[in-house]
Amino acid sequence: MHAMLAAGVFALAFVAGSLVVDFGVRRPQSPPVVHFTLRAAIGVVLLTPVLVLLAHFGAFVVPVLGAVGWLALVGRLALAYRRLRAARAAHLAFDAGEAVVAIAVVAFAVIALHGRDEPWGAGRDQQVYASFAMQMARAHADAVVTRPGDDADRELLRTIGTGHDIDHYLGIRRTVSHDGSVEARSYLPLGFSAWLAVFVAIGGLAALPLANVTLFAAGAVLFYPTLRAVSDRALAAAGAVALLALPSSLWIAGVTLSEPLAMLAWLALLAVLTRTGERARMLIAPMLFAFATIRIDALALAPLAALAVIVDAVATADPCARRAGQHTSVSMLAAVVAAIGWYAMLDAPYLRDTLREVVAIGIVVTMLAIVSFAPVRAYAFVRALVASNVASVIVALVIALALAYAAFVRPAMQPFALIHNGFGLDGTRDFREESLRNLAVYAGWPMIVLAAAGAAVAIHRVMADRTALAFRVAVLGGLGLSALYLAAPLVSPDQPWGVRRFVPVVLPAVVMFAVIALAFALRRRHGGRALAGAGVLAALSLQPALAYGLRPLALRENQGSGTLLASVAARLPDALVVCDAPLANACGPLALAWQHPVIVADLQRGEVRRAVARWFARKAESGKPAYLLHDARTSMDGAQADCEGTWQWRRQFIAPSMRAPARDIESAVLGIALTRVGGLDAAFAERGFGNHAVWGLDDDGFYPPAPSPFGSVRMTNGHATLDVPAASLTAYRSLAFDWFSWAPWNESRSVSVTIAGHRAWQKTLPSGASHADVVLPALPSRGTVRIAVDSDAFDPRRLDANDRRTGVGIGVLGIRGVR
Repeated sequence: MHAMLAAGVFALAFVAGSLVVDFGVRRPQSPPVVHFTLRAAIGVVLLTPVLVLLAHFGAFVVPVLGAVGWLALVGRLALAYRRLRAARAAHLAFDAGEAVVAIAVVAFAVIALHGRDEPWGAGRDQQVYASFAMQMARAHADAVVTRPGDDADRELLRTIGTGHDIDHYLGIRRTVSHDGSVEARSYLPLGFSAWLAVFVAIGGLAALPLANVTLFAAGAVLFYPTLRAVSDRALAAAGAVALLALPSSLWIAGVTLSEPLAMLAWLALLAVLTRTGERARMLIAPMLFAFATIRIDALALAPLAALAVIVDAVATADPCARRAGQHTSVSMLAAVVAAIGWYAMLDAPYLRDTLREVVAIGIVVTMLAIVSFAPVRAYAFVRALVASNVASVIVALVIALALAYAAFVRPAMQPFALIHNGFGLDGTRDFREESLRNLAVYAGWPMIVLAAAGAAVAIHRVMADRTALAFRVAVLGGLGLSALYLAAPLVSPDQPWGVRRFVPVVLPAVVMFAVIALAFALRRRHGGRALAGAGVLAALSLQPALAYGLRPLALRENQGSGTLLASVAARLPDALVVCDAPLANACGPLALAWQHPVIVADLQRGEVRRAVARWFARKAESGKPAYLLHDARTSMDGAQADCEGTWQWRRQFIAPSMRAPARDIESAVLGIALTRVGGLDAAFAERGFGNHAVWGLDDDGFYPPAPSPFGSVRMTNGHATLDVPAASLTAYRSLAFDWFSWAPWNESRSVSVTIAGHRAWQKTLPSGASHADVVLPALPSRGTVRIAVDSDAFDPRRLDANDRRTGVGIGVLGIRGVR
């Protein structure tokens, strides 16, 4: 019953889309699948900001929205039964091309669902969208609040409740309130998560992979009428099938990323423009605004749409077209302003990070709005200029030269680097010199070359002919976004992520321009030539998929991760749990999607570790345990720890690559441990310390533990300190130090130990392992004792330029108290 009610949200979208389309439609004739898909898609896009607002104000109750949707559908059918029946008989005619597309969509869905799997552990964006979708479906709001259980929790959350690095990695923004509660919100726009939440409400966690398959398939259906407007049925159907067959389509349709919904928004706008009259212009601004609530880069289409309507006005001397161009260009400016206000209200950090680009778009749209009011004589002059054959030849040459430059000449340009999480590629380059080659890997060079020819033909028509508004919007939007993303991709070819930003607009544009080129070359819209052209297009689309390989496309990445996380969630206590940063991809969903009071913190940071140690002690004073989620290999020395559960997280994934295509499959195993801490343990010195971090002991100047032939070792930077509680050392006569000297040139190293301000030991050590007994001086009875280890150090960058350590001194294999 719950699932049936939730499904009513799509009925609500269909009713809303039908009202909008009926308002603007002049020629409603369309094949039945396109007819109903268009209405549902328009409703989905326009309802997106409504759903996000409901979630923001805590009113996102999917069953209630679904009930409203079913009532709205029944009401529409009851009030307009006769008219709908007549419209169905008059306008819903069978189309053989649509039948081909429908069959291809079914095959695509089966293949896409076989690959991919769950979003957990797969990376920030997928995980954020899916986590907040589950949060919205279950808690009816877009924020997750972690509340303290007592004063110890409150002090801890005020200290470590936020952290820029952790928040950036998880894709969230956290704030701490006066009572210590931590509120987490998505850093990414929530338009896509809102619809994912509807799928979750219908089918639970298992419905997540189905969402993008459905959205992508609907986009392919709406691609057909756009192509049908520029070619015959055979080529249009082949173009829709070609879009489905690209490896990037098969990959991205199975993951929880916003691009398929963004593509649906773009193609829905083009489809409705191809089937409507002058009222269609009124739909452009609200559609682009709704599109922008899904992805902010949709705002880049606003100046291109404004330019399209201005070109439409330039191409004719009709005063009505000129006034329509003015109204539309002004509405584009209003859409941009509305989107800026939307992000300022709901997602200010995201707007702040993209403000430079958004302001540039706003300036360009404003200039175009002003240009639309230019005198009639200026319109006539521009019309004469752009309609000449010379202008078309120049444009064709520019496209050809740009393609050749990007493919063969384009150098890497400074400054390198705005790659945020590039698996070791951070700060190296922005991949603009690879952008066209990356696109060609997933679309194929023959398709790229054919599309370039089609782009020249399309631009000639836009400049020389009075073509339909939908054609102008599609051509200018496709070319504009392609130029933008090829000029500054800022993403590596790590998996098909390197081209995922091309999916909403650029890849459909590549296929569309290829169809235009074939239609122009064949010069016929039916018969054997059209079928031959369709066959050529189908072959071109299959080539990159076969070259990429079927195994990575069918890989079930992260299989079983949802079941594992559900198992962990079932063992978690109701109390606050601290999770170490290496497990962020597991603990992020536990906090957001499974709604447990889990806080992620980097326990390698000294101030964070000290705060957690104080939390252990304060919880013990109040007679309560503390809980920690951490890597199973992490030492819990210094804490009174009991293991509550361990899990093995095994995942397969497509390994990152420096060059496209990335298709090598790797696997990783991560041990997860849930530990119950009863307080701090003062007897850690008996077992040894120094080669790993110890709870209740502050240290500085150490690098993370690393394996060596003699055991785990922590190298120092030449000056390292350990602040040890005095009570932990009073029972011992001396400390036994085990050293490891890393000496690449077999050099000796001077080392000294200072305890409580007294030089207790000094010696020159040879390379390799050595031992020393250091007698303890008189120690205070309370407080802490500082142990300082000073040594010669060398610069490891002399061996490896990529080593980020500035200096490496002596290594500590262990320190142990001797009675």
